[in-house]
Amino acid sequence: MFLAELTGTTEEEKKENMYLTEKEQRKDEEGKSLTELTELTEPTEKNVGFISFRKLKKIKSTLCSSCSSSVHSVNSSESRSSENRDERVRDSFFSVFTVRDFSSSLSPRAARGFSLLEVLVAMSVLVVMIMMVTNMFRNASEAWDLGTSRAEMNTAARAAMDYITRELSQAVAGEVQDANGNIKFIRSFTLSGGNNLRFTALAGTNGTLRGSLFQFDQLERRIQADNDASDPYTALPGVAWVGIADKCLITNVWSFSVAVYSNAGQMAAGGGGSAYNSSLPANSNMLPVCVDISMELLGETEMARAMSLPPSSPAQDGYVVTNARVYTARVYFPNRMGMGK
Repeated sequence: MFLAELTGTTEEEKKENMYLTEKEQRKDEEGKSLTELTELTEPTEKNVGFISFRKLKKIKSTLCSSCSSSVHSVNSSESRSSENRDERVRDSFFSVFTVRDFSSSLSPRAARGFSLLEVLVAMSVLVVMIMMVTNMFRNASEAWDLGTSRAEMNTAARAAMDYITRELSQAVAGEVQDANGNIKFIRSFTLSGGNNLRFTALAGTNGTLRGSLFQFDQLERRIQADNDASDPYTALPGVAWVGIADKCLITNVWSFSVAVYSNAGQMAAGGGGSAYNSSLPANSNMLPVCVDISMELLGETEMARAMSLPPSSPAQDGYVVTNARVYTARVYFPNRMGMGK
C-alpha cells in the first residue's frame, strides 16, 4: 500500500489502463478488418481475380470475435453503436462473399480468357471434325449413287436380255406353202461376227412373220435392234433378211456376243461358233440347236472411266473385269425344223 501510494497508481487504475489498452487494440483490429473489406468490395486491380475463401473466413471470425467481445465490454451507448457497426460489418462481409463468390471460384487462367494458341488448336480440331463428317456424307452419297446406278443397269440389262431371248425363241426357218400352193422360203437365220444376228420370227398367234435384227455397235458401246414385217418371204432360198438397226436397245454395253451350236456334238464339245447360215446345205434350212448370249455391261460412270483408259491395255482390261457385270442366257428353238414341224 505504501509503495502504491508513493507511485500514485492503484489497482483500479491498472485495471482501467489494461481495459483501455485492450479496447484500443480491438479498435485497431476492427479498423484493419474494415479496411480489408473495403479493399475487397472496391473493384481495383488488387482484388480483381482470385479471392481466398480461407482469407474471408479468417476476416469473418476476427470481426465476429471482436464484435462479440465489444458487446460485453462497453456501456449501453457503446453497445448500441457497436451493434450498429457489427450489422454494417456483417452486411459488408456477406455482400462481399456473395458478389465475389463466383469470381473466387475461377482460376486466373479462366479469368483472363483463352490464348491465341488455344483458339487456333480448337479451330483446327473443329475443322478436322467438319472434314470427317463431310467425307462421311460424301462417301454415303457416292455409295447411294453407285447402288442406284447398279440397280438401273441391272433392270435395263434384264429387260434387254428378256426381249432378245423372247424374239429368238420365236424364230423360224425353212419353206412354207401359201394359199395358192406356191412354195415360199422364209428369210434365213444368219449370224456373222458373233454379234450381228438376223432372223425371221413369229409376230403373233395367226402365223404373221416379221424380221428381227440385233447388232452390237462397238464404237458407241450399245446394242441396236430393229424389226419389220414388210417382206419375210423370198422366192429363192438363202436370202437373208435385210434391215437397218436404227433403234437403240441398251447402252453402256462393253461387249455382246452370240455363240451358236448347230448340232448336239458341238454342244457336247462346248465350243459354239460365231457364224451361222440356215440356208447352207449343211444346215438344211434349219435353225441351230441353241444359242448362248453373253452381254457385259458397265455403269455410266464406269463406262466413262473405262473409255478414258488406253484401249486394249492391261489397265483397261483389269478395270472392266473388276467393274463389269455379265448377263448370259441360252435359247433353244422350238421351231428348228420349220413352221409347224
